[in-house]
Amino acid sequence: AVNLVLYLVVKPNASSKRSSLSYKVVRFLKCCIYFLMSCFFFHVIFVL
Repeated sequence: AVNLVLYLVVKPNASSKRSSLSYKVVRFLKCCIYFLMSCFFFHVIFVL
């Protein structure tokens, strides 16, 4: 899994390293936040 992530991060170096990397990081963080929020609401619904 780590190798795949590193490959996806290193691969776009040919075009524009900085923008593509920051875009990937932002998209990854958004996905993580969305996942955590959905888990939180799911837990709240089941508890209450």
